[in-house]
Amino acid sequence: MSYKVNGKIDQISEIKIHDNGAKSLDFILKTEEQYNNLYVFNMYKGANYADSVDKFVQYNKVGDLVAVEFNVNSREWQGKYFTNLTSWRVDKLDSLPKQEAVTAEAFAPDREDLPF
Repeated sequence: MSYKVNGKIDQISEIKIHDNGAKSLDFILKTEEQYNNLYVFNMYKGANYADSVDKFVQYNKVGDLVAVEFNVNSREWQGKYFTNLTSWRVDKLDSLPKQEAVTAEAFAPDREDLPF
């Protein structure tokens, strides 16, 4: 399952070059949400697609507004669980879409429909 979030790039790490020719980097996205508004994404590309990491740095800068599509990956190691947000698509935005406020009434049943 993939997810999508919109926000502003807050930080971009240095590119890491791995022994197998792969490249990776992390970047932080900050959203306009009140709570839980920071997302740390990992971008890892094998040797065949390592130039994608270079292109990300070339075309994206801190402060850019973007839409990120990503997967959530979790794994267990020695009884501890780790979760990564792995981005697979980043698109530039001209502005952030307005967030609609969600209220409790939106989830509450219509009072007139209740049988009591």
